[in-house]
Amino acid sequence: MSRPVLLIAGGGRGIGAATCRLAGSRGYDVAVNYKSNAKTAASVVEAVKAAGGNAVAIQGDMAIEADVERVFDAAVAQLGPLTHAKGKLAHPKGFITADLRVENGALKGSIELPEGVSGTLKHGRYTIELVPGRQEI
Repeated sequence: MSRPVLLIAGGGRGIGAATCRLAGSRGYDVAVNYKSNAKTAASVVEAVKAAGGNAVAIQGDMAIEADVERVFDAAVAQLGPLTHAKGKLAHPKGFITADLRVENGALKGSIELPEGVSGTLKHGRYTIELVPGRQEI
């Protein structure tokens, strides 16, 4: 059986790094996203590998749409299909919080957007319109 694959936005430091290490010790392969500090992200990757998991560090600013797409594509290319994604992303109007997973091919979890922020989330053939506040998917 293949291991679940987790992408942590901001996984190179702080709570994100701790989450990456914990996930690696609990059987996940981990994509460690970082914005600018490759050295700390590399140390998180090594910690996940030492715990028996596979991990990669992927640079990208998750406030830039093109970077988000590139980070997700790189994670899938290097580790396989994502089963989980987690992060708290800065936005000029507040924070966007995501806790997503794939169950039987369906996207599940929650996304919370600050007031004045909306968007679209695409998963396969489905499009989900996002509005301010917390939404269960």
